[in-house]
Amino acid sequence: MKRFLYIFLFMLCYKSAFSQHVFLLEKPADEKADLSFKRPEPSLVFFGEDDGSPGFKKHNQNAMKINAYFGSAFSDFTIFNINTGKLVEYHNTSGWFFFYKPHIKKAYGMILSNGKEEPIIISDPDLYLKIVTDYLNIGNTDAKVGKASDTENNVTVREEMAQIMKSTFVPDQNYAKRLITNVNIIQYKKDYKREEEFQCSCRERQITMFRDSLLKEKLPESTQNVYDNQHQLLETKNFKNGEVASSHKYIRNKNGLIEKIQNDLGNSISLTQFFYEKDRFHTVNIENAEAISFETFYLNGQMQCIRRLSKKSDGTVVWDIYYIYDQFGRLIRESQADCESFYQYDNNQDDAYSSFKFYTLEPKMLKFSAKMSWDGNKQTIVGLNGFSEQTYRSVSIREKNCNIRTYQYDGDNKLTSVSITSCKN
Repeated sequence: MKRFLYIFLFMLCYKSAFSQHVFLLEKPADEKADLSFKRPEPSLVFFGEDDGSPGFKKHNQNAMKINAYFGSAFSDFTIFNINTGKLVEYHNTSGWFFFYKPHIKKAYGMILSNGKEEPIIISDPDLYLKIVTDYLNIGNTDAKVGKASDTENNVTVREEMAQIMKSTFVPDQNYAKRLITNVNIIQYKKDYKREEEFQCSCRERQITMFRDSLLKEKLPESTQNVYDNQHQLLETKNFKNGEVASSHKYIRNKNGLIEKIQNDLGNSISLTQFFYEKDRFHTVNIENAEAISFETFYLNGQMQCIRRLSKKSDGTVVWDIYYIYDQFGRLIRESQADCESFYQYDNNQDDAYSSFKFYTLEPKMLKFSAKMSWDGNKQTIVGLNGFSEQTYRSVSIREKNCNIRTYQYDGDNKLTSVSITSCKN
C-alpha cells in the first residue's frame, strides 16, 4: 500500500510542476502515431530535435545513460526514443492522452507515464535521473543489474573468481530450459524462426570453403560442428589443410546446460568452466590450473542476458556490455562506454533483425551497418561503412537437402569465396 501511495503522491507532485496540461485528449486529425501504448503500462519516452544547444547534448547523454541502465534492468518499464517524432498516444486507465510535439514549445524532453493518470513531461535533463529513480523507488540500479567487483570493492579479481568457483547453486530443468531459450549469447546460440522453417535436424555440419563459384579451388580452412538430438552444440573442430588446427568440446549436464568447454588451440589448452546462480551465471577460463579471466552474464526475469562483464585476473576490464530488448524479447540495443549498436526488425513476428547499426561515441559516429533480408530460401546480408558504401555482401541459399551454399562478395561485388555447409543426420 505504501508503494502505491508513494507513486501516487510522486506523480501528483511532478504533474503540477511539469505537465502544464500539454497532453491532448483527442488524437490530431490525419496524424499517424510514432508510438502507441494500446494498454496501460509504465513507460518512458524521450523526444528531441538537435538544436545545437548544450542542453540537447546533455539531454542526449542522460537519455543514453538511463536507457543503458534502467532499460536493461527493468523488463516491465519500457523505454523508447522517438527522436524527431511528434505524436505518442497513451491508453491509460484514466483515459486516452496524446503527446503532440507541435502543441508544446519544448525542443526536447522526457515523457514519463505510470499507465494510470495523465503522463508528465520533464524538460530539464538534470532532473531525468532523479525522477526516474524516484518513480522506481530505488537509489540506483545496482541491485537489479548486479554491478559486481567495481573499483571501490576490496575484493580482488582472483578472490572473486575463487568465490565464483565455490558456487553451490544447482539449476533445475525449468531454469535450464528458460536460459537456453532466452539468454541470447554465443554459447547458447539458437536458430532464427525462418531457419527452423526448413526443418533441418542435422547432427553434424561440415563447412568447406572454395575460392571460385565452380568449387574447383578449395581453401585450406574448414569447420565441423557436431550437435546432440536437441540441436545443441557438442563439439567444433577447425581444420587447416585437413589437419585439426583448434577444437572446442562442450560438456553438458542432463538438462543441456554447459558445464565446461575444453579448448585446444593447437599451441595451448584451456578450460572454460560454467557456474550458475539464480540471476546470473559465470564462465571462468583456466590455463595451467590457474584461473586467468572470467565473465559474468547478468539475467533479467525472462532469463535474457542484460549485462556481460569480462575481466582478466589483473583487474583489466575486457568489456562491459549492456543489452536492451523490446517487448517481444528481441535484442534492440547493445551499449558500451565508447560504442553502441542498434537492431531493427521489419515486423512484430520476425526474430531476425532487418538492419543493424554500429556507432562509436564521443563524438557519435556511424562506423558500419548491415541489412539482412530473406526471399524464400535465400538470405542476403549487405554490409556498409559509415558513408553507406558497400563493404561486403553475403548470399546464402538453403537447399532442400538442408545444405547451405553461401557466396561472399567484396565492396565491388567481386566474389571472394563460396562456402558449402553440408548436413548429416
